[in-house]
Amino acid sequence: MPKVLIMGAGMVSNPLVRHVSRLKGYRVTVADQNLSAAQRVIGNQRNCRSIALNATDIAAVTREANQADIVVSILPPEFHVGVAKACLDANSHLVTTSYISPDMEALHEQFLQRGLLSLNGMGLDPGIDILSAMQIIHRTQASGGKITGFFSACGGLPAPEANNNPFGYKFAWTPSGVFKAMTNGAVYLRDGKQESIPADQLFANPTQHVFEEIGTLEAYPNRDSVSFIESFDLQGVSNMLRATFRYPGWCRFWHKAAHTGILSLDPIASPNSLRFVDLTSRIIGVKSSASVREAFAATIGEEKDSEIVEMAKWLGLFSTDAIPTRLDSPFAVIVHLAAKRMKYAKGERDMSAMQHVFDIETRDGTRQRQTSILVDYGIPNGDSSMARTVGLTAAIGAKLIAEGKITARGVILPTLPEIYNPAIEQLEDMGIKMEHRFETLDG
Repeated sequence: MPKVLIMGAGMVSNPLVRHVSRLKGYRVTVADQNLSAAQRVIGNQRNCRSIALNATDIAAVTREANQADIVVSILPPEFHVGVAKACLDANSHLVTTSYISPDMEALHEQFLQRGLLSLNGMGLDPGIDILSAMQIIHRTQASGGKITGFFSACGGLPAPEANNNPFGYKFAWTPSGVFKAMTNGAVYLRDGKQESIPADQLFANPTQHVFEEIGTLEAYPNRDSVSFIESFDLQGVSNMLRATFRYPGWCRFWHKAAHTGILSLDPIASPNSLRFVDLTSRIIGVKSSASVREAFAATIGEEKDSEIVEMAKWLGLFSTDAIPTRLDSPFAVIVHLAAKRMKYAKGERDMSAMQHVFDIETRDGTRQRQTSILVDYGIPNGDSSMARTVGLTAAIGAKLIAEGKITARGVILPTLPEIYNPAIEQLEDMGIKMEHRFETLDG
């Protein structure tokens, strides 16, 4: 009887808990620092129990992991390593929905020595993007072909009919995670040369991508694409870029506004009785909040009635409301404002959009391009697409481990056929499926 400990009862937990708890013979424990959240996720599911558990209390996590065969962590990435160490002490396998951090990678030998698996990147991005890309890459190579270029982008967005705010964005996962990702620069490969983009230029030149049922999306580079060349078996590739999708407008606003310092992590001095407009005044260096709109416009090189300045107003940068005292940095303030305004209304659908583009040289020298697209929608008043694509992928990872289908051990991403083939098959059975098209580039 497989016993699974699920760490986290947040926005993507429902499909994960529901799927695993319905597997025959499985016993599930849902742990969260907020007991009521864990209880709410379980609902009427059978074979489940809920507990209050602080992920920073490694001794307590270890005690619970001792009672589990597999631990699934859908916590924020910074908690995974602590959970991984608890798994090592408890002799339990681990599944996460995040990339492998350097600290997680450092545990590889320990997982190997104990005959344990830390299976990372079993979500949407990372997750389905890796599973689907690796299947295509290995099939191409097995047929004698060579991949010369790889572009991959993903975005969790409002469905077109729910795209009704100036930013074209609403939160289906942790708001702080979205903004943290925006503070990183990017590295990618173009025409065989490594290129870098600093964080303050990340949104400067997004590329346009047209989807038949969505319209145009913009893509901006996502962290270090070059580091995936070896993981993806793409040695010798000339172009390698992983990116994030957004609706038009998002990149233009953040490219302009981020230069003002509104995403700074520096502590707010004398925060008591500070209003949002006062903080904006401080950041852009004006003494009077009465002229902050004009000063903000001048700082970013826009007219005071421009679309970008209107977006800043809508976000709340000029609001006279008091800033909650718990918000200790401009970054925290932006996360708060965005989370408050960029919410899904009842009945609105979210959407996951993913695209791979492979430039391929076949065995006979023909140049081809394969484009693979996933567009998945949330269920009105039900599971979001983000929850389904992340949670179900993690559930599949746990199931494959429990059934002994994965022989690999150590700290890995899902780049192996024994993982991606059954995972893709099961996702397709759940209606999460990529569509593929091919075109010849020669002649």
